[in-house]
Amino acid sequence: NGGTGRKTVFILFINNRLVECAAMKRACEAVYASVLGSKHEKPWMFVHLKVPHCTVDVNVHPTKREVRFLFQDEIVERLVEILSTVLDNANVTRIFHVGQVGPPGG
Repeated sequence: NGGTGRKTVFILFINNRLVECAAMKRACEAVYASVLGSKHEKPWMFVHLKVPHCTVDVNVHPTKREVRFLFQDEIVERLVEILSTVLDNANVTRIFHVGQVGPPGG
């Protein structure tokens, strides 16, 4: 999830199928915006969800790429909670600990 520069990269797989969900992407972008702060840094995200097939509507767009979910608000809210927790617990200060490497015992 490093910053990529110009635009957010959001790769979403639902049940092993590459799809798009605008609501999910916007929600994740909002979480990252609060962490990254800079308008110049954009996140790279990979999300792979397994959900019951009956909860995914693939008939949103003729190419079947755009999807919507039954209970979409709840699913997006849960993803935001998980992402927020992960990012809050991550080392977001970008501090590198430098140590000296040398031969053992030397």
